[in-house]
Amino acid sequence: MSACAQLSARMADDRALLKEWLQGLSRSTGMTLSAIAKEADVSTTTVTRFVNDRGYKFDLARRTIRKIEARFGTKAPVASGLSDRHGQSFELRKDPAGSARAQEVAMVTDDALDLRGFRRGDLCHLTNDAKPEAGDLVFAEIHNSLHRRERIVRIYSPPYLLAHSTSFELNRPLLIEPGRVQILGVVVRMSRNLREPP
Repeated sequence: MSACAQLSARMADDRALLKEWLQGLSRSTGMTLSAIAKEADVSTTTVTRFVNDRGYKFDLARRTIRKIEARFGTKAPVASGLSDRHGQSFELRKDPAGSARAQEVAMVTDDALDLRGFRRGDLCHLTNDAKPEAGDLVFAEIHNSLHRRERIVRIYSPPYLLAHSTSFELNRPLLIEPGRVQILGVVVRMSRNLREPP
């Protein structure tokens, strides 16, 4: 199995273990997932969608897991693997100043950056502890008029998010408007599966 396939398999295992942990916490406390999230002061939809929505591709942020661990006094099953630099869904890294930076992974779902070498299915490793600078790639959430959310990777060029694509339609600048566009993290690394895992 290739390194990329091993990464994907390990991430899938971590997701399954986290789901079991949260479901077990729900059973043992008699609380719903939403109540657990509220009690830990984290997003209720993030927790419930992570556990219940099979199409939800995003991982829980490490800080979300930490808050739940602290509130309920129980350790998440993937915590021991977070130092594995070959890629859990999230890692703890040290910057030169010694502060911990949480990272998570998001997937490219369109062709908006194909001229920058990104393609659908590529994994973008994010940090939400860095302020984006012009030219950075960022992971953003868009709230459209139908109250739907779309998550995308784009080039940060304030006051816009830009694509760099062979598709003319995708190259339209997206104005960063408060309440409509939220930047969730800065892309610090990209990895790619060369083959689908068996």
